[in-house]
Amino acid sequence: MMVVAVDPGASRFTPGLPALALAFAPTAPGQEGSGGPAIIHASELDVQGSLIRYQRGSSEAATRPGVAELFEQYSADWEIMWDERSDLPNLISGRGIPMFPGAGNALEGFAPRSLAEVESLARTFMEHNSRLFEARGSEFKLRHEGSGSFGRNGQLWFVELQQFYNNIPVEGAYLSFRFNNGNLIQFGAERVAPISIDTDTKLLPEEALEMALEALARIYSEIVSTSEATVTPAGPQASQDRHASEQSVPAWCRETVGRRSGEGGEHGI
Repeated sequence: MMVVAVDPGASRFTPGLPALALAFAPTAPGQEGSGGPAIIHASELDVQGSLIRYQRGSSEAATRPGVAELFEQYSADWEIMWDERSDLPNLISGRGIPMFPGAGNALEGFAPRSLAEVESLARTFMEHNSRLFEARGSEFKLRHEGSGSFGRNGQLWFVELQQFYNNIPVEGAYLSFRFNNGNLIQFGAERVAPISIDTDTKLLPEEALEMALEALARIYSEIVSTSEATVTPAGPQASQDRHASEQSVPAWCRETVGRRSGEGGEHGI
């Protein structure tokens, strides 16, 4: 199952009811400004990966896509967490690969001063080791929230690249690169996987929201219509509790249920 959801405002709309999914369409051509970017929710990305750990220099790890080339080009001194579901490395950690001058290597020259420079190095590494980052049909854009320079002397650089498919971000799916004192010491893929789905949606955000609200109104209406009146002995606090309970039901639901009940107003719930 795949759900394509769109954030129509400043924050993504997420209903707090179980078994309810809203399918919002991306902004169609000619409707720029009517909503935010779409978000892909694909079932194959909804759960945590099935991870296998390989110790440094594992010959079995070398059978995985791109790993033998990594070992041959650099060294086998890497510990690997492999995601069997996506058949991509979740995390590869090791002594490191010298990428720019720093305290961790003997490279000469100047260290990068901007995130854009470090991002470029990460992308070059991706190109040279493409089998480790295979996600056909996707592109990757810088995720600023998880990227930047850290550490007392700025010796740490983090780069995260968000997966996009048909210009739609894949929620929670990104590539990560960690640099320490000039060396690439960690990299991997979090929930990244090849995608081949139809992202043409059928509903506009307003239509999907209207359908969801109507479904909620029916749920409340069924609860009211099937309830039975009972008398329960209680003290003076009971009246206050009932009023508080009624106010916890959204006003639009009380009004909608009232109309469906033929009362023309609020319905006691």
